[in-house]
Amino acid sequence: MLNFSSDSSESLTLDFSFLDQTPSDSFSNLPISKYEDFSENSPCYSLSMNICGRRQMQDRVKFLTFLIFSITFLIKAKVYTTPDNQIHYFAVFDGHGSEKIADFLSIKLHEYLLQNTDFLSNPISTIKSAFALINQEVTAAFSNEDGGSVVIICIIVQNRLFVVNLGDSRAILIKKNQKVFQLNCEHTPDKPEECQRIERMGGYVINVNEKPRVQGSLAVTRSIGDPIYKPFVSCEPDIYEYGLDENSKYLVLASDGLWNECRNEDVGEFLKGRGIENAAKQLIEKIGEEKGFIEDNTTVICVDVEEIKRRSRV
Repeated sequence: MLNFSSDSSESLTLDFSFLDQTPSDSFSNLPISKYEDFSENSPCYSLSMNICGRRQMQDRVKFLTFLIFSITFLIKAKVYTTPDNQIHYFAVFDGHGSEKIADFLSIKLHEYLLQNTDFLSNPISTIKSAFALINQEVTAAFSNEDGGSVVIICIIVQNRLFVVNLGDSRAILIKKNQKVFQLNCEHTPDKPEECQRIERMGGYVINVNEKPRVQGSLAVTRSIGDPIYKPFVSCEPDIYEYGLDENSKYLVLASDGLWNECRNEDVGEFLKGRGIENAAKQLIEKIGEEKGFIEDNTTVICVDVEEIKRRSRV
């Protein structure tokens, strides 16, 4: 409950409600061990996580669907309530060094974002603030950890899509006409603007085994954690906003384990004419069969945007 007053006799009380209306289909806190693969399906999304060629599963996920976000306020003894906004939150956290920070982010980051009363009115500022605050908390809580985590988040609010990226994961949108749109740019040392930013701060990027690395080691230029690479490795995300129209069909977000092995168009072609059930698991299996081997942990979330919008109208 937030209270505001002015010099006039009028007072305003703002009651912010953040309610989970569909527990069976809205909250997932997956008990993933270091060595465990996992898949899950609903009418609106398909998730699959595969350890692939690694010894540990360091990816984590979080998704919350059909959350109700509303504001109730009181002016001169009259109660007013804003229209409900259904929110759908999908996130992939790709840890490196260990899974601990990815684990922490999967449990905490959505609270920093979605339980802030400014989220609907000022989402960009809210998101940037949330990342700065949680990076501070991670730094304090994991002071002895050398690892970190990259983040890709997709938040659907009615017909608006916010894509939040920090690191080398990726999200794409597939239209009904099979056109595929990449929704973010990865933060990697081969990007000139990222390399220049690091060098301006006194850091360096060099090639190790023909791959550019920050300070000769890290393969990403932005992340949560990674204290030994600060300030060169930034915790400031890129934030994109898009409109979702009647031609929007599938949203796919995945860790770099997938994108290192296939193109955006390959994913669009795979999903052509396919239902959402088991789509993520089957996509990873198909890429694995074609390539013979997927080196990195691979996590994929396929979201049926059309089905979410249909159920939101019911």
